[in-house]
Amino acid sequence: MKNDTEAILEQYKIMVETTSEITRSRQAANNFYLALNTFLLGALSFIQNIPRLGNILVCIVGIVISIIWRINISSYRDLNSAKFKVIINMEKKLPVALFREEQNEYKKIGYKELTWVEKFVPAIFIIIYLAVLAAPYLIK
Repeated sequence: MKNDTEAILEQYKIMVETTSEITRSRQAANNFYLALNTFLLGALSFIQNIPRLGNILVCIVGIVISIIWRINISSYRDLNSAKFKVIINMEKKLPVALFREEQNEYKKIGYKELTWVEKFVPAIFIIIYLAVLAAPYLIK
């Protein structure tokens, strides 16, 4: 029986570590998309005399990148959620259930997932790109 607990504990450690790796990867992806969108908006602001078609193309690329970013965020959230479910199930076989207790504490304080905040950022970029596209028609 002790060997079973040790094996579960080792697997548990691996699951926790891979969850941390996914979180680091998720942050790196967010940094990449943020930098890319910042570059695109910067390009729009520095290049005042590019043809209207150029503005449209840059905005469309920015919108597509922001949509992909949101999809990416959801994928990371789903992957981590699945991993946490496995971890919580593994905790049933361990003496302490740290992640389950942590989730219970989050619920008590009304914790909002960071995914909501993460998804808000690409949405803001989409709104900015749409505003850039609409500006010539609204400001005459």
